[in-house]
Amino acid sequence: MKHFILLCIALLSVVSLKAQTYVRYSDGDGKYVNMRQEPNGQAPIITRMTDEDDATLITRQGKWLKVNWMGNVGWVHADHCAVFDDGFINMDNFYDTASTRKIYPAELNNLSAEQLNLARNEIYARHGYIFKKKELRDYFSQFAWYNPRYTDVQKMLSKVEVYNVELLYNLCRSPKAY
Repeated sequence: MKHFILLCIALLSVVSLKAQTYVRYSDGDGKYVNMRQEPNGQAPIITRMTDEDDATLITRQGKWLKVNWMGNVGWVHADHCAVFDDGFINMDNFYDTASTRKIYPAELNNLSAEQLNLARNEIYARHGYIFKKKELRDYFSQFAWYNPRYTDVQKMLSKVEVYNVELLYNLCRSPKAY
């Protein structure tokens, strides 16, 4: 038995589980994105990924993503898709995601209330909002991109950013930055 346990420990130390990267059609219009045989807009269509479907990312080529979806392997254009690891949003490039597409609540399941609050306020900070709360001013001041210059940035937010701010607010249930 002792040898079996040692063997299991040795195997576990050698085996490395790679996180999966997923691709989701994210235009949010209830339609679909074409999956093509080759990475170009003229290639024959294999199938169509619908809104909310997840595919596994295989590789990237420029703006094209090679994915496996329900046994179909093909190419989808990155402009219509969101890419995330293990079903969760990547906080390293959160603003790039939050400013360009609607975030799905399931992508935020791994975030604490504090992280949700910081993520929401990062959207304001990127527009130069001067925070009233010292802890938020101090936090965002550590970033070179933060340039506080406005007391109201609400009108600067895109529709996607407004949607994501409201989603994050509702998920963390903390007071608004304003």
